[in-house]
Amino acid sequence: MCPLIQKHGLELGKLYFLLQFAYFQLLLVCVVHLSVKVFRGRGTLSQTATAYCIWSGIALPIGLIISYPLFFYIPVEDFISPGSLGNYDVTSLLPPWVMWWTVVIFFVMVLVGSLMLFQWIADVHQITKRRLLLAMILVYGPIMMIYNYFVAPYISKGLRLTSDFLQNVL
Repeated sequence: MCPLIQKHGLELGKLYFLLQFAYFQLLLVCVVHLSVKVFRGRGTLSQTATAYCIWSGIALPIGLIISYPLFFYIPVEDFISPGSLGNYDVTSLLPPWVMWWTVVIFFVMVLVGSLMLFQWIADVHQITKRRLLLAMILVYGPIMMIYNYFVAPYISKGLRLTSDFLQNVL
């Protein structure tokens, strides 16, 4: 990823990246856990976090490597706020093969993720995969949509300020 950061001239500080990454993982674990609890899952937050972190440790590096062509054309500095691309017209930045590659890889990752991660989360919380799917559609989906459009830009700015403050203090 370092060559891409240099290619795009991004100023992605290590502390800012760490804060974003930790916050985003914590957010996802809590929202998944809340979603499952609404549908009467029996697992604990630490069990949800364990299953999710194992999956993230396996899937994120693979996803970054597979998505390298996408990141080659689009500079991504802030992965919390969906509006962080600003005024970029993504379709004009990407060659058609990269768009198709990204779509295919996204669907493969979602399919594999839903088969493996859903089974792990369902086993941890002792619910069926059907109820877990309903939890993700009815609870997780709306919460994350509302979060992405109304809360994420402010969280992103807050993490940037926190990072800058800590960088100056340390």
